[in-house]
Formats: sequence, C-alpha cells, structure tokens
Amino acid sequence: MHRGREKQKADVRFQFLEAARGIILEEGIALATAKNIGARAGFSYATIYNYYQNLNALLCEAVDAINKELSDHLDGLWERKGPVDSLSSLNDRVLDFATLMVEHFAKNVHVYYPFISTEIDFSYFKQRDGHPYAHPAYALLHAEMAAHKTLLKLDEDGIRVLTDVLAYIFHAKMHFFLRYQVPETLETLEAELAAELALVLARA
Repeated sequence: MHRGREKQKADVRFQFLEAARGIILEEGIALATAKNIGARAGFSYATIYNYYQNLNALLCEAVDAINKELSDHLDGLWERKGPVDSLSSLNDRVLDFATLMVEHFAKNVHVYYPFISTEIDFSYFKQRDGHPYAHPAYALLHAEMAAHKTLLKLDEDGIRVLTDVLAYIFHAKMHFFLRYQVPETLETLEAELAAELALVLARA
C-alpha cells in the first residue's frame, strides 16, 4: 500500500514536471505559472505545493531536465574529427562545441531564457546540491579539457578555471545576442566566439 502511494506521488510529480517543461519549451519561462502548469497537468495549481517546495523548485527541476536533454543531444552531435594532438586541433574541438550550443540556443530561445530571466532563482540548486548550478553540457567540455591537460600544461585546478572562462565567454556572448541582438547576426557571433576562444586557449 505504501509503495503504491509512493508511485502515485512520483507519477503526479512527473506530470507537473512534464507540464512545466512543455510550457517552458513551447511558450517560454514567463508563462510557466502555477495556474498554467496545473491546467496543463490536469490538476488544481494548488496541488503543486503538495509535491514541490514551491513553484521555483518545480521550474528549476524542469529547466534542469531540459538542459540534461540538450547535453545528451550535444554529446551525440559533437563528434571527434580526427586526433586532438595540438592546441589548434583542440581549439577546433572547443569551437565545434560552442557552435553547436550557439546554434541550438539561437533556434530555441525559450531553452536559454531561464538563464537571463528573473522568473527563476537558481539558488535552489545550491540548497539542493551544495554547489551552484552549472549547465550539464559543460561537464562534456570540462572532460574534454581534462583529457588534454598535458597538452594545455595545466593541473586540475587550471582545467577547472579554463573551463569556467570558456563558459563565461559563451554565456556573455549569448546574453547580448539574444537580449540585445549584439552582434546583429549569428555568423558574426560565431566569428567573434572563434576569435575569443582561440585567444584564451593560446594563452592557457
């Protein structure tokens, strides 16, 4: 009986999670309100608070689920094109990663907007996990940097810092592009990214 109740609870949580995820992907984070999520899930919106700490907790978990799907998608697309045996080839590998991320977010702006929105408080993840939130796709990038730490001549701390710097560059460029249309075209954005990534890796 207890096991049945737990399964029912998990099923209802999943329905709310899927409803929130669907609204974020299709309509944007601003429309992922408790009322809209409840209606989409087929429950009273007040029921959300029986299964989640608050609406922000549900939104954070929905965003995390979306980002994990993107990470898995990128992992499949980000194919190795020959050996990484020089800074030049590593730069090409990192640029491929950044280009895949940029093109995905440019075509799916609702996926990126939670990062530049005031609708969600990412401190939820610090409370849940004990550390700040990082997009799961960056675990792929960090693993790539760590696999070539000898080439980069960096220790583990240096690899972590380098990965953070690359992530900061990417997020800053995406923020200005999506919110302010600076630069004006995706092609220019990708060219600027290529130049900045190459500079950072050359000085690593």
